[in-house]
Amino acid sequence: MKRTRSKPSSTASAPDPATAYARSVVAGEVVACDLVRRACQRHLDDLESAPARGYHWRPEFADLIYEFFKLLKHSKGSQFAGKPFLLEPWQHFFCGSIWGWRDAEGNRRFRHAHLEVARKNGKTTVASGLGLACMVLDGEAGAEVYTVATKLDQARITHEESKRMALASPALARRLQVYKSAISNLANHSTYQPLGRDSGTLDGLNIHCAIMDEIHAWKDQLLFDVIVTATGARAQPLMIRTTTAGYDRQSIWWNLRQKCVDVLQGKRTDDRLFALVYTLDEADDWKDETVYAKPNPNLGVTVKLPDLIAERDDAVAVPASQMTFRRLKLNQLTEAVSTWLPIEPWDAAATQITPELLDGRERYVGVDMSTSRDLTSVASVYPPADRDPAGIWVVQCHAWLPEEGIDQKSDEDGKPYRQWAEDGWLTLIPGNVIRPEWIEEYIVAENDRHLVTQLIFDRARATEVIDRLVQRGFPVIGYGQGFLSMHPAVVEWERKHLGAKFAHDGSPVLRSCILNVAIDSDPAGNRKPTKKKSTGRIDAVVAGLMALGVASEKAQVNPEIILL
Repeated sequence: MKRTRSKPSSTASAPDPATAYARSVVAGEVVACDLVRRACQRHLDDLESAPARGYHWRPEFADLIYEFFKLLKHSKGSQFAGKPFLLEPWQHFFCGSIWGWRDAEGNRRFRHAHLEVARKNGKTTVASGLGLACMVLDGEAGAEVYTVATKLDQARITHEESKRMALASPALARRLQVYKSAISNLANHSTYQPLGRDSGTLDGLNIHCAIMDEIHAWKDQLLFDVIVTATGARAQPLMIRTTTAGYDRQSIWWNLRQKCVDVLQGKRTDDRLFALVYTLDEADDWKDETVYAKPNPNLGVTVKLPDLIAERDDAVAVPASQMTFRRLKLNQLTEAVSTWLPIEPWDAAATQITPELLDGRERYVGVDMSTSRDLTSVASVYPPADRDPAGIWVVQCHAWLPEEGIDQKSDEDGKPYRQWAEDGWLTLIPGNVIRPEWIEEYIVAENDRHLVTQLIFDRARATEVIDRLVQRGFPVIGYGQGFLSMHPAVVEWERKHLGAKFAHDGSPVLRSCILNVAIDSDPAGNRKPTKKKSTGRIDAVVAGLMALGVASEKAQVNPEIILL
């Protein structure tokens, strides 16, 4: 169905764009989830009932914000850069509702605006435009507008969008002064700045508008409370929250979202809160592309259905990426953790590792050290030799456990550790502590069989064994365990695992660790294995990921890998 843009006109025969959108959604002419339908029905109901509570729909005020956006131009993307900002129907509803609903004094009705929508739907750009509008349209003397995040650097990312929009608009460029860290309106002495918890003092704020982007990632309740408190002296303060879905039910976002849902479902009343939540309904199948317009109101504009389908297919093939896809691209509330990979491709890759197979290959060795209960693991990754047209990567692994309490560990974990030790996959060390010298001597002995190209340690667990290995001439680097460090290695392992590019010796220790791995993701979609939430020991996989991460870059250290 061909999409048409709403025209900001208000006549007796044609409703204003916000009301027109609400009617279309309620009538089923627009694919929308239950929460969006409720938001639209609330608008239609309030046209009749809100005046009794002192609130009035003023489409002429909504027209002001529509006309303001016409002054703006997109600053990014080959499709939109330099072109006027034409609001989509759902954006007319969002912006028009905020600007068009007024109280008896003519001030904005809504003080809190909550927009929850999947990535790439333009929520940050719209919020940036609204921030500029608060500087220009409100006539508020000394208006203080802020983009807010827990970290100042993150707040600057959103603020940069506002700066680009201001500079790209000839009308605004004449009126506003754009500096490195602020935008100023000299006519009314208003300012627009980024603000973080680490900005120094938060005292003395007198906030007219605060834009809180990706609030699902906020951990700091104090910052949120400071922002809310700092609006008390303003006649019509506005706090705009834009976000994708999160997963932490103990977070600020979850509490705010629950209030929004309660208001939309009629369980509580809050005439100062406007909420618009684009997501899937509970009965929807996340793999069904016919429902993808529900969390993506910009589908066909900034969000392309073929791209979503391709990402969905990847998520189906790689279970570890499903949660990230569903949360970021379908705006579904998910858990942070998902299981990792199907084991069948790994089992099919087992083979005998002969000296001939390893001949001519470089060797990258990852070491995940422990002291007591965890496995200490050494994993070797061998990239393809130049003569190997198939591009097969070889993986080998050995592990150590303290012998004391090993039978109890076997019972708890459901693993035959003594049998694995007898078969040569695992070494049991007398006592209850892993002796580093055992690992050192193993590495030295294996180096005599196949020269180590690079030795990689978890830099947080660097011990005296590293110093001794450096003294013995080994090339040693440290590897971070955070999201940014581990994500590229996770992606590479998935590609090779699913693409039949691995060969390995059938180690039951490594196989067990693969089955145990749970994957955690950060708000940006970066992923890493999590020991805390995995179903068992995963140390051999961690060692393998470190080795693969460096090997995949041909031993070129990225910014998250630090030389020791």
